[in-house]
Amino acid sequence: MSVEQSKMERLVAGLPTKSAKIRTLGRAGYSRSQIADFLGIRYQHVRNVLVDAERTGDGPRQEKPAQGSVAALEHSGSTLKVRIGAGGQFALSEEAMRSAGLREGDTVFVHATAGEVQLLTPRTAMQQAQAMVRKLIPEGVSLVDELIEQRRREAGRG
Repeated sequence: MSVEQSKMERLVAGLPTKSAKIRTLGRAGYSRSQIADFLGIRYQHVRNVLVDAERTGDGPRQEKPAQGSVAALEHSGSTLKVRIGAGGQFALSEEAMRSAGLREGDTVFVHATAGEVQLLTPRTAMQQAQAMVRKLIPEGVSLVDELIEQRRREAGRG
């Protein structure tokens, strides 16, 4: 049994129905296909349960997760409250991922300071780095032009 399957087992331990297990795993951030594979059921079954839970407002109500599990607790606007599970892991809801422009498997940068953790997409991290560099370069200076000129001088010496 893989570590991921073990985590999923802990999440659904004691839940009475497949639907309850599907909703709990969905809230924990697992994809529909991961849930279907883990429970040995059809993808469509998982989809139907999760879509119905959203439609009926059953999504926010949570079955009690296992101790140390990864579970999204509340989502309001751009603020997401999550419980940190074993190994420092947590899951973002599909809505939060969509809002941030993230997809399963994407890479994010984590910037941690005292009392704050910030997740940055590679694009946002690059834009912030560019903004910091721009502050250090005087107005009207082109680093590209300077590099080209430097290479030309070096080529003329060789």
